[in-house]
Amino acid sequence: MVERNLAKVDVARSNRVTRLKNLNRPFGEAAKNQLQSLLPIGSLLSLREINRDRDGRTVAEVYRNQESVNLAMVKTVHAVIYRRYFDGCKRTQNQFNQAEMKAKVLKRELWKQSDPVIPWVYHKWKNQRKFQ
Repeated sequence: MVERNLAKVDVARSNRVTRLKNLNRPFGEAAKNQLQSLLPIGSLLSLREINRDRDGRTVAEVYRNQESVNLAMVKTVHAVIYRRYFDGCKRTQNQFNQAEMKAKVLKRELWKQSDPVIPWVYHKWKNQRKFQ
C-alpha cells in the first residue's frame, strides 16, 4: 500500500505503516505512482527509523538499493521538504536541500509556477474553508 507520504512496509513479517520522513504530502496520482515505482511489492528495503508520529506510525527514511526513496521523491518534485519536521536528519539535510534547490532553479513541476502553493499551505486553506 502506498498513499501520499505513507507506505506499508513488511518488517520481520509484520506489516508496518511507515511515514516517509521530511516529506509533505506528495502531489496527487503522479506522486503515488512514482512512490509505487520506487517501492515495488517484494522489494528489499531498509528503514532508518527516526521516531513515531501521533498515530503511532513509524517515521523513517526508507532505502531501496542503498538509495533514499525520500530523497528521490524530492529530486523528482513529487514531494517537498517539510522543514517543520526536518529534525533527526542532520546526516542527509544537505542532500535534501540541494535536491529541492536544484528543482527550484530548473523550474521543475511545482516550481514552474510563479507563486507555488506548498502542500501544507493548501491543506491549511482547505481545512479553514470547511469551517466557514
